[in-house]
Amino acid sequence: MARIYVSIGSNIEREPNIRAAVRALRDHFGSLTLSSVYENKPIGFEGENFYNLVAAFDTNEPPEAVNSILHDIERRLGRRRFCTTSNGDSDEGVGLRALARAPSTSTCCYMTI
Repeated sequence: MARIYVSIGSNIEREPNIRAAVRALRDHFGSLTLSSVYENKPIGFEGENFYNLVAAFDTNEPPEAVNSILHDIERRLGRRRFCTTSNGDSDEGVGLRALARAPSTSTCCYMTI
């Protein structure tokens, strides 16, 4: 079983988007461990401040399946990708980025979504 860490961030309708993302993750993966929520200024573009947090959960699903599920959650929550900055995607809606750690190794698998 792998431990997955998902970075959740939104700067548009922040509170409802963050709540919806957490609910969708919980509905699919079950119990979550959540960090505190932090407010951050955008980097590389002008816009509203972000709310960011990290959710962690355990799963037996392969990384490709987790990636697909996270993309599906983003689409259902209205994420629109429309440009790329030097710091990553600049888009609208809620964004999810995952880090998977296999329990028996020190190797990490990063999935940028």
